[in-house]
Amino acid sequence: MEARELIQRFDAMHIEDGMLRKAFVMLANASTRSAMQFLEFVEGVNSYDNYISESEAMEIVSKFKNADGTEGAKWSPEALFSKVASLGGNIDHAPKYNKWALYVTMNMEHSDHYPVLQKWTGSDATKYAEACYDLAVSQLKDKDRHDWIRRYFQL
Repeated sequence: MEARELIQRFDAMHIEDGMLRKAFVMLANASTRSAMQFLEFVEGVNSYDNYISESEAMEIVSKFKNADGTEGAKWSPEALFSKVASLGGNIDHAPKYNKWALYVTMNMEHSDHYPVLQKWTGSDATKYAEACYDLAVSQLKDKDRHDWIRRYFQL
């Protein structure tokens, strides 16, 4: 996408801050890739209560020290999204959360609550994933904690 098209998308958001627009124009003219990433971030934050980009999600889960003794994500994005779809769950649920917020939160549930989840679900991998999904979605839709995920992970 060209700088001109990115600037048009930015203008379509009707952000009333002239200095921010000037900075975005400079960024778009210097690096369309960086401008696109910034634009996607702004659009995401404006569209979802809980929004995380793919790169933020991968960085977050890479730092997990899990209760089961492992590190990193329990599920790859492909495996997690496939499992959620097979359970009939919502991978992306605008305006509550995007798929990367779900990815991080499901992996966080595994990371933080493995012993309890294992107690509840035994060796049934489908029930385990379903429990992580249910807990993650309950957090992402919590009316008392609007936009909690970015603050929680200090983004």
